[in-house]
Amino acid sequence: YVIVSFAGAQYGNPNRLYTQRDFKGSYCGLETNWNNGPDLTKFPLLSQTMNLTSMIDQIAKELLCSADMEELMTKGSSPLLTDQKHVDEYLCGCCLAPCEACAGSLETPADESGLSAISSK
Repeated sequence: YVIVSFAGAQYGNPNRLYTQRDFKGSYCGLETNWNNGPDLTKFPLLSQTMNLTSMIDQIAKELLCSADMEELMTKGSSPLLTDQKHVDEYLCGCCLAPCEACAGSLETPADESGLSAISSK
């Protein structure tokens, strides 16, 4: 234990044992970070923030791009999007139609209940 501790202090960066990290795991106030991470020497203090994009991005996309939401937005007896330009933007944003912004399709889980179950409650 003692040998490993001394070797770590000699060849490693002991500041990493107690220095705060940002939401990506980079050490605040240190020049070198994992995987050639950013130089944060000018940012010694941790700011307590929450990266909402990384937390809810996939959930929001699954909701907004689901088959039921597509039905509600673009099809049915009274769709919410009536202008073809807006329909095309929605379909492109969800990668439901081929466009320059999409490299593939967004995988969303199948909704077992459907909109009929929601509207019947």
